[in-house]
Amino acid sequence: MSGPLISPPRPAVSSRQVVLVALALVVGFVLVRLVLATSVAGFTVAGDRFVDPALTPDRLPVTQESGGYDGQFVYRLALEPWTQQRTDYGITLDNPAYRQQRIATPALAWAVGLLPGVSTALALLLVNVAALTVAAAFAVRLAVALGRHPVAGLVLAVPAGMPISLGRDLTEPVAWAAVLAGLWYARQQRWPATAAALTVAVLARETSLVVVAGLAAAQLWRLLSGDPRGNRGALAWLAVPAVTAVAWQLVLLRAWGVLPVRSGGTTSFAGQPVLRVLDTLAAGVPGPPVLTAVVTAERVGVLALFGYAAVALATRRAGATGGEAVAWALSVLMALAVAGWTSDVQFLRAANEAIGLSVLVALSDRRSRAGRWALLLAAAMTCGVALEYALRQ
Repeated sequence: MSGPLISPPRPAVSSRQVVLVALALVVGFVLVRLVLATSVAGFTVAGDRFVDPALTPDRLPVTQESGGYDGQFVYRLALEPWTQQRTDYGITLDNPAYRQQRIATPALAWAVGLLPGVSTALALLLVNVAALTVAAAFAVRLAVALGRHPVAGLVLAVPAGMPISLGRDLTEPVAWAAVLAGLWYARQQRWPATAAALTVAVLARETSLVVVAGLAAAQLWRLLSGDPRGNRGALAWLAVPAVTAVAWQLVLLRAWGVLPVRSGGTTSFAGQPVLRVLDTLAAGVPGPPVLTAVVTAERVGVLALFGYAAVALATRRAGATGGEAVAWALSVLMALAVAGWTSDVQFLRAANEAIGLSVLVALSDRRSRAGRWALLLAAAMTCGVALEYALRQ
């Protein structure tokens, strides 16, 4: 008599399958937004103060009596990345040097837009979808290397502000994908690849320099302290993205007469860092009371995530590298130094690197329950923001 049938164990979910799931979720968000909120061209969130829709190649939908949002300027640069004209194609750059310093996303979209039948508006969307897929691929690798299930990498791939950036044609997806690639290659000590990835990151979003600075500071400390893990070659390669960023700033200074990093923006440092953020912690936002409640919850969630990561690093529970820890600290200081946390569009973008690196700390903290709760909190924030911005412009 034969024994009971035993079902074979189910195969583990592969990293490739998780990346495909990430792509499906990103595409799903885009499709829901297209059905319920806007059109492909509407992802730019253009306003009539800077855009004349009759002159734009894609006939952008424009909100009347509005300044629009940053995606309209990314779109303008995607039409002609190397422009030296403040107004062209029916769009006026509000702050040309500041906008053009984030050149990587527009340049990639310009290249994709050369394909037959691909409009610039569609090219921007395709670039950001591809970038988040790349981010998922490297995030899953990092999660597995830290002993986590591949699915946990999805939380690292899509920090809380990323649905906003995807939904508004912004530059964070390319920058974050390049940062995650740089962190992965740094852990593998593949320094030329690290330099290449982080060069893309700093040209997509200059705030990515905190990651370069963190990795470089760790290498410099090792060399000065006589640690055999110190690597002069690594330090030389990490200089590449920093030098490239400085060189691009000087090119734009010559073109526009102002240094981009000194030309303003929502991430300008406040006179009273941290205190200004705490002042706005419970401040209302335009719209119904429920929106104020949602944004307040997001503010508290971000601070809770920062607090958790600080404790995990201070108690050495987390397995983050020294360079990642320094990069986390610099990114949090940057996020807390802005002139208050107002709308979620503003502070989630300003804290993008800090939120993402806090998730990386949580992934590396396998032995404590707090690490799992931090990952759940980060995932819940991303899902909440994705739901909100799938439905609203």
